[in-house]
Amino acid sequence: MFLLSRGYIFFGLDVWYSDAENTYFADSMRAYDGQIAPYSEMQIEYPPLGWWAIYTPRLLAPGHIPEPTPENIAPVHKEYVPIFRGQMFLYDVGSLALFTMTVRRRRPELVNWAALTYVLATSLLGHLIYDRIDMGLLLLLTAWACCAVRSLDEDQRSVTWSTAAYAMLGLGISYKLIPIVCIPILIVADWRTPRRSVRIPLGLLALTATVGLPFLIQFAISGGGVFNLLKYHGERGIQIESLYSTFMMLAALLGGHVFVELTHGAFNLTGSLSGFMYVLSSVALAVFLFGLCLWVFFQPTQCSRVAGYRAACLALVGCVILSKVLSPQYFVWAMPMALLLTVEVIPKQRAASWGLALWLLTIVALTTWIFPYHYAADPDHPELIALLPPGPGDAAHLQLLPCLILGIRNILYFALVVWLLASLVRQSVQQTAGGEQKLPQ
Repeated sequence: MFLLSRGYIFFGLDVWYSDAENTYFADSMRAYDGQIAPYSEMQIEYPPLGWWAIYTPRLLAPGHIPEPTPENIAPVHKEYVPIFRGQMFLYDVGSLALFTMTVRRRRPELVNWAALTYVLATSLLGHLIYDRIDMGLLLLLTAWACCAVRSLDEDQRSVTWSTAAYAMLGLGISYKLIPIVCIPILIVADWRTPRRSVRIPLGLLALTATVGLPFLIQFAISGGGVFNLLKYHGERGIQIESLYSTFMMLAALLGGHVFVELTHGAFNLTGSLSGFMYVLSSVALAVFLFGLCLWVFFQPTQCSRVAGYRAACLALVGCVILSKVLSPQYFVWAMPMALLLTVEVIPKQRAASWGLALWLLTIVALTTWIFPYHYAADPDHPELIALLPPGPGDAAHLQLLPCLILGIRNILYFALVVWLLASLVRQSVQQTAGGEQKLPQ
């Protein structure tokens, strides 16, 4: 099923909008052919490893174009896109292998179920998995998870695997900033272990090296401009697919003033509630992460590292819905992370596992219904029901059905995060009462 679905996505699927064909190719041409320095002379929103994933296919495509024209761009474009998509396919293969290894180590009886759900969920995201860079982040996150669960065995290699897990997480931060939410949780978990004097320094050294080295290399090329991406993301608004935009859409139905604007490469909502939602998103995310750190800190010593791994998975899943920025490609890595955490907490009943699979697949299916099929108005198809109005302006032009579908998707995802959190707490109480560390029965 994996090979059949990937063959169709790679060769048969008509991708409606591809960042690889448009934004990524244009940026890589500006850097390679136009000799424009990335970060300092043009805005790059990704950390260095993410940028290198975009830029490398241009290096592999033949020829240098000093004066781009449609005629001489076309052959290079024809080479660039398959190379980029092939790169993401290799990341996809590696992610599935690492994902399966992780599940097999924790719950071998769930391997087939988890692998099947992974394939179905990512297949439903076919417009995104090979045309955005997020599959690379999934590879690094599954590598982190695989190393992390190996480190849970208190043997001679535990510290080595723990250090490798920090290194993988550092590479993930160097690829996209999102995995940084895991760091405080893992440090708290390791602080509660007897070997913290060895585990934490080695882990932080590996983390510093894998985060710092790519930035240092890019700093040598781009100068201080490489850090502009931090300012860029700090200035981003309330993206239209976020949970907070759903609140603003509800306010618009009650007469609130809401507008659609295009800023920082995304469609955002702004209006009378945007300032409050901006603060709410920051507070909600901070409280969520602090709560996870606190929960891990008060776990029994023998359970703290398992609790840290699970809480880090939940942090990755939860930050998607609690952040002010939510793009459809986030589900490429968020759904597998949710699956890994589900494996930790789900009971053995068959009905529970297939119910959770249906829950996850419904979230992904609604996401794909929104993007790309009902996201933006198409002048060639005026009958299309689209989330975005024909142009920036008053949100009164937003259509009810796509807003409703988006709201249902966000509620289902938020409910999933709540269920995962409640399952972790319930399992922790049961383990503490039983005096031993057990997987769910």
